[in-house]
Amino acid sequence: PASAPASAPATTPFPTVHLLGAGPGHPDLLTVRAARLLGDADLLLYDRLVADDVISLFNPAAPAIFVGKQKGLHTRTQDEIIALLKLFAGSLPPHAKIVRVKGGDPAVFGRAGEEATALRAAGIPVRIVPGITAASAAAAALGIPLTMRGYATSVTYLTGHLRAAPAPASDSSTAPAASSLSSRHAPAFVAPFSDAYSGGGGVHGIDENTTAVVYMGLAALRDLPAALGPAVGLHCPAAAVERASLGEQRVVMAPLGGLSAAVEKEGLESPTLVIVGRVVSLAEGWREGEA
Repeated sequence: PASAPASAPATTPFPTVHLLGAGPGHPDLLTVRAARLLGDADLLLYDRLVADDVISLFNPAAPAIFVGKQKGLHTRTQDEIIALLKLFAGSLPPHAKIVRVKGGDPAVFGRAGEEATALRAAGIPVRIVPGITAASAAAAALGIPLTMRGYATSVTYLTGHLRAAPAPASDSSTAPAASSLSSRHAPAFVAPFSDAYSGGGGVHGIDENTTAVVYMGLAALRDLPAALGPAVGLHCPAAAVERASLGEQRVVMAPLGGLSAAVEKEGLESPTLVIVGRVVSLAEGWREGEA
């Protein structure tokens, strides 16, 4: 008997929203797909960390809307950005290309998950376009690997962005575990596989065989040694990299216990990423006496 005809692909009245990673800043580090989408987009919404050289690749005929956020200054809240994406998806024809441009990789502390979840719940198709994340760019700037036999068997990505701590739970059985970062506006270190601390002993899973990468790490530098815990130690090699891959890139290296003071002395500014681990001792310029 004749086989049944294949069903037609599902159609949607909405255009696809592309959550696009623009990489660490240098346009040479864009993926081919990302560069093509930037030039073909019908509408773009872009973040603060998207470099000017990348913005210059936007389709000049397409509207480009800045929705960047930084500490203490949000042009749009996250809810407003999602509302804008829904609004434009409901206003443009299905063949239009809406491109949401984010620095680095959109799925690494880029809120791609929040936006994709909200858009898909509204029936709007989403595609994630990966980008080179800042951790890779900073490691390349130092000339080091993130993992290496005998130095690091794992990598943990953390965020040092400040956020208000949640109100204490009235029921002690539901209260979060105690942490060395217990102030009202303590840095919110969030590991991708665990959001808990090991009872004041440091972030779960981080030890001398781990490379810890802290995104948005400037505000958290003073508390970083306590957050990582004694398994890492104050003498562990560490580096802070400002604007990795760009011409104005700056690097500060020091033992973890002295990194905050060294960064403050050099006046590094956001965006700065911090790498902590024995792999940093492989960087050109690391003095043996610092290890």
